Amino acid sequence: MTQAPTITSRSNEAEIDRNNLKIAILALVGVAASVFSAMVFLEVLSNLRVDYFLAWAGIVVLFMMLVMLQTVFIKSQGKLQAIMFLQGIAPAVVVLEYIFPVVSAPVFAGLFAFSIFLMAGANRGWQILGNSLSIKFSFVAKNTLPKAITGILIFSSLLVYTHYFTAGKFTDELGRSITYEILASSEPVVRLWFPDLSFSQQSKEFFEGVARAQLQRIPIGDAAENAMMTEFSKLPESQKEKIVVQAGQKVREAMERSFGQFPEREEARSAIFSILKKSVAGAQEKFGSVFAIGTIVAAFFAIKGMFALFQWIIVGMSFFAYKFLVVTGFAYTNLENRSREFILLS
Repeated sequence: MTQAPTITSRSNEAEIDRNNLKIAILALVGVAASVFSAMVFLEVLSNLRVDYFLAWAGIVVLFMMLVMLQTVFIKSQGKLQAIMFLQGIAPAVVVLEYIFPVVSAPVFAGLFAFSIFLMAGANRGWQILGNSLSIKFSFVAKNTLPKAITGILIFSSLLVYTHYFTAGKFTDELGRSITYEILASSEPVVRLWFPDLSFSQQSKEFFEGVARAQLQRIPIGDAAENAMMTEFSKLPESQKEKIVVQAGQKVREAMERSFGQFPEREEARSAIFSILKKSVAGAQEKFGSVFAIGTIVAAFFAIKGMFALFQWIIVGMSFFAYKFLVVTGFAYTNLENRSREFILLS
């Protein structure tokens, strides 16, 4: 037997907004969440810390919950669209340095896209509710949230490009920190093949470590033409070191021909960062707008990939918030002519 929907009123009451104060509260909280999300995202870009990213993701989840509640509770299409537009442009107060006195086209486009996608998502949800006989929250969410999330991701991606490349706030200190952390996290895997290797070693020592590990693994059959290598493990330490130094030099020279300079006395990780920095600067100068578009697209899909899990969290939390507000009397469900279910703010 199908369970009947929870209804607190049965009448021919018109489906119109009846509590502008609650609408204003929802709007103000939504605008605040939008602004705060932009503030925290700038901190993410400045520090690139996991805890900051998780804080930003949490605020975005809260903001998307508010977008869903606004879409379900607000009956006037005009009011709903105006609120979505305000929430989309609200981060302008945080990124004011990029739009005044000189307007940054990417940031302006990001704010515009944020507003448009919020409006499109909310409008789609509003249309579904208006044409449905019952309130199917999950179906409304699946049609509203993807557009809204896309809007904030586009804005965030354009802000990444502007912050790092146009404004030049990707500092050497930040770049080194990121590079060093990535290399340090990869060391356990690297040491499966090169046990004594560390990216904090000087380049000379680093490549000698690579050569030593390779020489120790050369099978006798593969080195039959070179008696010295064939018997490497049996050679005196002084001769081993001489061979390792020579082989390390050869490896370093080969790497320099392919990638760039590895000064002997510079740490390997520092040399790697310098090569990456030079490569990025060269690509930016060579490809211009193509590099910009590529960076924005890469940032979009990187953030989208990390955010994929959160969409289901948003749907679940939005549904519980919706049910809680109905139970506590913040809103109530109704039947139009005893056939169509809708919800109103009480």
